[in-house]
Amino acid sequence: MKNRLLIPALALLAPMAAVADTNHDGLFMGPTIQVRGGGGGDTLETVTYTNGDTQNIRGGTGLEIAGGWHVQPYRNSPFDLRAQVGYKYYGAHADNASIYMDRMTWELIPSYQFGKGFWGGVGLLAHTNIKIHNDGLLPDYKFKNALGVDVQLGWRWLALTYTNMKYEYEGTGQKFKADSVGLQYTYSFGWTCCGGSDHPSARNDRNGPAPVYSPAVAAPVYAPAVEPPPPAPVVAEPAPAPASPVVAPAAAPAPAPVAAPSTKVVGSAQIVPGAVLRSGPTMKSAGIRTLPDGGSAKLLKRETNGEGPWWSVQLEDGTTGWMIEWGLMRISRN
Repeated sequence: MKNRLLIPALALLAPMAAVADTNHDGLFMGPTIQVRGGGGGDTLETVTYTNGDTQNIRGGTGLEIAGGWHVQPYRNSPFDLRAQVGYKYYGAHADNASIYMDRMTWELIPSYQFGKGFWGGVGLLAHTNIKIHNDGLLPDYKFKNALGVDVQLGWRWLALTYTNMKYEYEGTGQKFKADSVGLQYTYSFGWTCCGGSDHPSARNDRNGPAPVYSPAVAAPVYAPAVEPPPPAPVVAEPAPAPASPVVAPAAAPAPAPVAAPSTKVVGSAQIVPGAVLRSGPTMKSAGIRTLPDGGSAKLLKRETNGEGPWWSVQLEDGTTGWMIEWGLMRISRN
């Protein structure tokens, strides 16, 4: 079963390499933070309290906090690859003891953005240092390192997850299911590097123009001494007749300067294929253009009305207009 489930994860890596070869913007990468909670799997231990209540410690149950790095072939690419390391914990606590299970998590998962905020991914998930701490009431239980498959289907920052994994007890070799179904929150951001517009060697409008340096004191300029020419002879001429007065027409007042419309870029986004660029921030505004192939756009301003949030955008060819936010994905603000 594991050999079959690995095929989708490896298949997602191939198009990432193909896209990167044909793009000239450079890689887009940055840190990522993740919180996940879930449950499932076999019962590994049952904790009984003095009042008769019981609590099961199961192989897939726990709260996980992880962090790592993600990389895309270019900014706003639908392909993304995340590598993360985290800590997963679940426990039962009483006045006389705290029994808990913890492990380190290691994840490598490629994902694909389908559009309108929806995405999916299939990758590898490893658990190491798997241990149930019995706080002296019983010997601690240790399990061998485990490798499984993780499936994620999400919308924007939230995702449903399913993990297929088994734990093997070090003492007897007995195997237990550590499957888990959970809910995950992921936040990531980044910047372009390795030849893109945000590379340190390629300045852009956000960084400002390149400085121009000039010496503080101008170097002196030396010229050879030249004797002045002899004065020209003075010839007396009759005084000219007085000219008729000329009255110049009053100059028209200069028109008041008109401020140019603001074109400050506040971010960027990828256009959902088939989205419509409109003349105003309403569905009733005239359509300027339909973009069947999508593309990228600069974000100028955001407004919200009864129809939802709208963005004033500028296309790659300089055309400006309005697009509803659902027509954009991978929104990145400066």
